[in-house]
Amino acid sequence: MGAAARHLAISATTLRERLERTQLPPIVPTVAVSATPTALTTTGTVTVTVEATDAEAIQLYRDGTLVATQAGSALAFSEPVTFANNGPRTYRAVARSINREAMAATTVDVAIPVPDTTPPEVTLAISTASVTAPGTVLLTALAMDNVGVASVAFYRGSTLLATDVTAPYGVSVPLAFADNGSVTFTAVATDTSGNTTISAAKVVTVAIPDTTAPQVAISASQTLVTAAGTLVLTATASDAGGVTSVKFYRGTTLLATDTVAPYATSEAITAASNGTYTYRAVATDQAGNTAESSVTVTVNVGRIFPTGALARYTMAAGTDAGVLYDSSGNGHDRPLGTGAGADAADPTYDGVGGLVFGGDDRVSLDLADVTPDLVTVLIQAKADAAMSASRRLFGVRYADGSIWEIYREIDQGILAVRTRVNGVYAYPNFDQAWPLGRALFLGVRVNRATGQFSLSADGGPWQAYRTVAALTDTPVAAYLGADSSGANGWQGTLGEATIYGRGLTDAEVADAYAMTPPLATPAPPPPSAAALTNDGDAFTLSWPASSSLLYVVYSAYAETGRMFVPISPWVQGTTFRDPNVYDGRHVWYQVYRLVNGVEVLHAELNGIQPNRVWESAASLPPGRYENRNFRSLDPNVNDVALTNGQTGTQLYEFINCCFAGMRHALGGFRNRVRGRGLRVWRLHPGGTGVKHGRGLDLQEFRHVDVQYSYFEDVQANYFTLHDNRGAAGDTLLFKFNFVRNVVGMLTDGAGGYKTGADDFYRSQAWQVSSCRAGLTNKDGTARPYTTSLRGAEIMWNLVSNEPGYSRAEDDSSMYKVDGQPDSKVKVQFNMLDGAYCYRPTVHTEFSGGGLMIGDEGGNYISQRFNRVTRISNYGIALLNGHDNESSDNRVVRSPFLYSGERIAVAPPSGLVAAQMWDYNGVGSAMKDNHMDRNVLAFQYQKADGTLVRKPKYVPMAGKNGNTFDDNVEFTADVTVAMEWAELAGWRDDLRAAGLGFGPQSFAA
Repeated sequence: MGAAARHLAISATTLRERLERTQLPPIVPTVAVSATPTALTTTGTVTVTVEATDAEAIQLYRDGTLVATQAGSALAFSEPVTFANNGPRTYRAVARSINREAMAATTVDVAIPVPDTTPPEVTLAISTASVTAPGTVLLTALAMDNVGVASVAFYRGSTLLATDVTAPYGVSVPLAFADNGSVTFTAVATDTSGNTTISAAKVVTVAIPDTTAPQVAISASQTLVTAAGTLVLTATASDAGGVTSVKFYRGTTLLATDTVAPYATSEAITAASNGTYTYRAVATDQAGNTAESSVTVTVNVGRIFPTGALARYTMAAGTDAGVLYDSSGNGHDRPLGTGAGADAADPTYDGVGGLVFGGDDRVSLDLADVTPDLVTVLIQAKADAAMSASRRLFGVRYADGSIWEIYREIDQGILAVRTRVNGVYAYPNFDQAWPLGRALFLGVRVNRATGQFSLSADGGPWQAYRTVAALTDTPVAAYLGADSSGANGWQGTLGEATIYGRGLTDAEVADAYAMTPPLATPAPPPPSAAALTNDGDAFTLSWPASSSLLYVVYSAYAETGRMFVPISPWVQGTTFRDPNVYDGRHVWYQVYRLVNGVEVLHAELNGIQPNRVWESAASLPPGRYENRNFRSLDPNVNDVALTNGQTGTQLYEFINCCFAGMRHALGGFRNRVRGRGLRVWRLHPGGTGVKHGRGLDLQEFRHVDVQYSYFEDVQANYFTLHDNRGAAGDTLLFKFNFVRNVVGMLTDGAGGYKTGADDFYRSQAWQVSSCRAGLTNKDGTARPYTTSLRGAEIMWNLVSNEPGYSRAEDDSSMYKVDGQPDSKVKVQFNMLDGAYCYRPTVHTEFSGGGLMIGDEGGNYISQRFNRVTRISNYGIALLNGHDNESSDNRVVRSPFLYSGERIAVAPPSGLVAAQMWDYNGVGSAMKDNHMDRNVLAFQYQKADGTLVRKPKYVPMAGKNGNTFDDNVEFTADVTVAMEWAELAGWRDDLRAAGLGFGPQSFAA
């Protein structure tokens, strides 16, 4: 068969087969694929196995790429996995049928998160290896990684300087004197997988001169010093090269140099230090660089004449002009003299606190005044211009003939002390010039056992002089002026002479000098008389004109033991009007005038207030009422009943009105009240177990503004539940008022009061109660119109409670009262004098507190600049609430009544000057309160005579932001004179502010 024939035969056969195939059904293969493993966490191998049926061939793809082909129905494929080909992958197997007309495919996924374990590479470079001046060094790093660099961190030693996340990697590092030495730097590179590499270290040598001053800060233990003591100065100082010293200065005066931390020094503070000072701390480093810090300290120490005198002669004539009176309380009054001598006369009073000696005058003293081994004598004297010989002021003679004498030596014109022991004279002369006609305040301190004498002039520090033989024998005579022979006695004036059986300190001598009025030329005779008149409404006291004198008026009732109470600030002029006396009361007045800073009794007068014309009790509508006298003698009826439930801005105004009765003077609910010149007396209500009436009983008040008014024998002035539905600006103002005798006793049915320890009720000069938002009625419903106070002021009021005629729980009480953050309730500049149990020498039940805030809650109250004296319980108290302050107050309490009787000791837990404790147990809700800068002079005496000081009970101090800082705790004895001084100080404050109190001020 030829070629053509063969070709035709093959073509026919192929055509036939193809035709046959097209007639067969398609063969569909199956395929299964698996991988081992399906996940890897380290490098390894992945094996893929494929099994198929009806397959002519198998193809394997990885992520779309053909990786294997195998004829038949099975395939096995393996491949390695490394970090370079890390990541998830999909294997896909395709099986083709034997007739090649159909195929099948399937996939399997393999997860391959293989970690990056290859660390990066890093190299550190520095801009310089040596630094000799302050500046910077640049650190740069070159970092690489097989995957990627995440950051480069730069270190100085082990201290991280900075971290850079973007190439080029670098940081600038400042270097100064403090860095002197070798400084080592490294760089740490971190890749995206967290692998790190530390570079080789680079070292920079730093040698920079020290030109930086040290840092220093000074602080003082107090910035306001109000009591003698020690001021401590401390300083913190630091320097890179080291501090060599800290010097402390007062102004430019070097006080101390301290070379070792902690740096500190101290100095004694007395009243002689009073003033404002700048204290400085100057720190020096090893290179000689210096820096300083300063703090300002104000010293205002109240001076007190030293206590504990054996005898104090103030040279003031009493009822008997022939007697020299001892004002120490020890009773060493002495006759002025014998009338012997050339002038045959005794010393005479000059009328202004001086005693004139004529050269041979003598006053023999009680030897009990000079017997202790350690004696201090203070004498104020002025030598007569005609003095022509040495003259003795004071002397002591002993049984063996020894003496010591204070005198002025005529030849040298100096102060001297002469001693003669066993016939031998010694002159430890005091180098103090003493011109004739000049007054000198001198002190002599004698230690009899050692023979040591020390002297002081005009309050200066003690100066010691040579020691003489001990004065051991019995003293037989002590005298002012001439000795027993009448020779060489003082020729001139003595102003004061005080004898102590102890050694006084420098500070005490300085205080004594400051508290002693200067010797003055006798003033013209005082006005010859004062007059007392009454116009049926008030007493008027008058005296002849004297433009140079200030007066103060005291009053007391005629019953035995009544205390004279100052009823005026200083009066400049010739008259004073007192409208504060009720009908039929017998009142005594004392008028004092101010002479050289000392109150001198000018006149004493007495009279009885006649009956006024009274109106009966009334129920009045809102309106203005002037010069009206209302009185109710029914113990169940108010003098004036105000309309309850006022609306809008209706206002009651009472001007110069009097109220006398047995119940409340003004009582009502939801009122707006304004009062000026009110005079209120609560009369004895009679009956048994009955309470006194209140002055003001204003409940759910909308507005109260009562000023320049007088309240006597009241149970309280009561302001509760502030109702905000009145007029804009409604608030509580209680100012310049005089409250005399708060009565918290129950009547006894016989015109008096029960005396049992439990026969009392709680009473206050004023109580503000439940003035806050969120209160509820008794039935539990909301009281939405009751709010806190804005603009409230209780200021410049005087409370005077007499022992035995009053009983107060608290003179001032804030009970559940809130001010506002930007408008605190002000309880300020008040004088609270006296708060006692009914019988303060016997009773010890709870009573007699001063100023209280936070009772059962209270926030945003400012209780400042108040004075509290003569109390039988706490002085100031802060018991609850937050953001309150009870600061800059003065509490002065002696153990005795004005009469000298001991006050019975109240429960010790309450008898304390200042309290700050969580009375209601509110825990952390009592916070951010401040009780700072108070003066706390508080003392009581136990029955056995032991004196105890209790300045504070402040367990909340230092907790929850509560502070008790810079308070002055008085450590010396507290005297009745100090209490009177507080009252005088308050009057001085009034006068300095141009203010007064009580109705007479309003009338003026």
